[in-house]
Amino acid sequence: LWVIEADESDRSLLQFEPDWAVITNISKDHFELDEVTALFRRFAGRARRGVVGCFGEPPAEKLLAGFAPRLTAQGALFQHRGEEYAVPLLGRHNAENALEAVALCLRLGLEPATIRNALAGFRGIERRLEPAGTAAGISVIDDYAHNPAKIRAALTALAPYHGRILAAWRPHGYGPLALMKDELLAMFAETLRPPDILFVLPVFYAGGTARRAFTSGEFVEALRARSLRAEYAPDFDAMENRLARQAQAGDAILVMGARDPGLPAFARRLVSAIARRVPGAPGQACP
Repeated sequence: LWVIEADESDRSLLQFEPDWAVITNISKDHFELDEVTALFRRFAGRARRGVVGCFGEPPAEKLLAGFAPRLTAQGALFQHRGEEYAVPLLGRHNAENALEAVALCLRLGLEPATIRNALAGFRGIERRLEPAGTAAGISVIDDYAHNPAKIRAALTALAPYHGRILAAWRPHGYGPLALMKDELLAMFAETLRPPDILFVLPVFYAGGTARRAFTSGEFVEALRARSLRAEYAPDFDAMENRLARQAQAGDAILVMGARDPGLPAFARRLVSAIARRVPGAPGQACP
């Protein structure tokens, strides 16, 4: 059994003809939403045996009908076809992903008990709400979130268990920021709670001819115009100083962004910075 993550950003997913296709969600990213949707419809049509999805098409709506996972600080509990399953990951989006995995495994002939045991032992993957460590009662989490849907999922997964979220975000390109700025602004306005603060790093730039039509500083100003708490941090050092100084016990620091390979190390560096700020405070970075 081969499991492959196919990528829509370069349309390479259309090079595959899988037996089964699993489509977890469709949202605006890389292209306008109608173009992304058309691309995934073409991909779904290439699956030889069937499609499992939670992405708004009729088959997905049937799968999600009545889906009401019980979300806790330890993960999610849900039922499917009379069986109960638990996955030790935060957030409804992870519960939906687990539901899709269960649905496909049942179609492949696996027994519910086998699926249940595998789910219970699953600890997630790198940079998907990955714990970076804790210090002085402050949790630091690293996530690949970079578009409105993924950022919303990460923030809403953490919010019930932390009095405040300090979100550190690096936009992953000038083109994507310009393409999605309206949706990003609306999402942050709907998702950030009054105590939460968003810290924005400069747009990640890996070279090329990208038009710098909209910057992180301008984005922060647009957020403030909506009465949101947002700050621009010109580099990692400035971001570290602000987060270490402002974070309090019970807070979560959520580091988000794609492309920049320095973000995971920065998340772990924050744990050490917070521990140094509070002498004698326990601090443990995750390996």
